[in-house]
Amino acid sequence: MTDISANAPTNKTELLAFIQAQWNGFVSASDALPDDIWLGPVDVAGWNVRDHVAHVGIWLRAETELLAAGTPIPESTGMPETIWNGGDTDAINAWFRQSIVRLSPAEVRNERDRVFPELFAVVAGMSEEALARPARESGLEASDRPLLQVMSENYGLHFDDHRAQIEQLGNAAA
Repeated sequence: MTDISANAPTNKTELLAFIQAQWNGFVSASDALPDDIWLGPVDVAGWNVRDHVAHVGIWLRAETELLAAGTPIPESTGMPETIWNGGDTDAINAWFRQSIVRLSPAEVRNERDRVFPELFAVVAGMSEEALARPARESGLEASDRPLLQVMSENYGLHFDDHRAQIEQLGNAAA
């Protein structure tokens, strides 16, 4: 992941601006590509543009339900507890990927555009005090790092990492 330590958000206003800016770059990169590119070239992991965009959308939907209502990710996604509790990020992402392989680029774009405003509203509704609390209290991560820091990574940096992957796929297709 990209290192933002020098410019890391330090409060909710900065976090929201950072998340929004990274989201805008992610959406712009994916929207710049036609559907045949969304389904065409794959990266070294075997993912195409649709897979990257859907992956982000799935995580946003699951984490929004976790943050808003305390719904555990396996419960909100239907993921078997054995996969989630195994802690293998690759296995978790592979399980998520299986759920989107039949979706069209239009369906993935619609879900992408639906879930981000919901997450943004949940984060915007949090107090500075809640964002300063350990992430483990929200269930977002089993650490004592501040929730604001974890959100900066999970959303802002995650969006940017997938934006870069999408741009590479677009460039490879050109």
